[in-house]
Amino acid sequence: MDNVGTKIYTLFYEYHIPAQKEKEGKDPRFFEEEKDEGREEYGAEKKAEGPQAPNHLEHPGMLPRAARLQKAKDFKEVFGKGKGVSDGRLFLKSAVTKNKEARFGIVVSKQVAAKAVERNRIKRLLRAALQNLLQEVKPGHDIVLVTLPGLKLAGLEDAQQKVLSIMKKTSLLINP
Repeated sequence: MDNVGTKIYTLFYEYHIPAQKEKEGKDPRFFEEEKDEGREEYGAEKKAEGPQAPNHLEHPGMLPRAARLQKAKDFKEVFGKGKGVSDGRLFLKSAVTKNKEARFGIVVSKQVAAKAVERNRIKRLLRAALQNLLQEVKPGHDIVLVTLPGLKLAGLEDAQQKVLSIMKKTSLLINP
């Protein structure tokens, strides 16, 4: 009985694979790659179609990565060493750094807006206002905008007006 089981196992589960690689062309154990005529190869650069936006407008409402405070360490440094200015329900804290560009951070707490949708809207509006002022801010500063409870922004124009007024109170603008 053992012998029958071994023969069945040998018939169905063992294959003859030569110890040496065949010298002729392709390896028979692998399928040949098929190419789709309509598909581009992986990693190939795509050709842009139509008019292209300038680099600074690729992600509207987003600050460039170099202009963002991203780490908690950077925020703590600004809050620890920086100087603050208040203008109504908006508070600005800034610190001098060795960076070549000005970097920004925005803080909107749950006390300002209970719902995340509202907090995100406020951050989006403030980010867009900062993006418009990005070229006018002196380099080498880390700036954090903190919203205080009761802040209401009607729209982008309102956000731009409030950010401009608080920036004018500081010496952060190139041409105030």
